[in-house]
Amino acid sequence: MITIVQADNLDVLPELPDGSVGLIYIDPPFNTGKRQTRQQLRTVRDRDGDRVGFQGERYRTERLGSRSYADAFDDYLRFLAPRLEQARRILQTDGSLLLHLDYREV
Repeated sequence: MITIVQADNLDVLPELPDGSVGLIYIDPPFNTGKRQTRQQLRTVRDRDGDRVGFQGERYRTERLGSRSYADAFDDYLRFLAPRLEQARRILQTDGSLLLHLDYREV
C-alpha cells in the first residue's frame, strides 16, 4: 500500500513505527532569509486577458489569495536535526531518503 502524507513531518513522524517506510522525501524551507509568498491564481478565458495559452487563446489572471512565511531560522541545523532523526528511525534498512536542500545550506 502506498500512502502519501502532506504535513509538518515533525507532527507525523513520531506516530510511525520503526523501519516502516521505504521512501522518504523531505523538502524543508530553504532558510533563504527572505519572506516567501505563494499566490493562488485562477485563469479565465478572456480575449483581452493578460496571458496567452494553448493555440494563442488569451486568459485573464484572477488572484484568489496568497500565503507567506518567513524563511529564516536562527539555527537551521536545530530545525532539521529532529526531523532527520525521526526519518532515519522509521526508514527501512534498504529504504531511501531524499532530502532537498538549498545549495547554501549543504
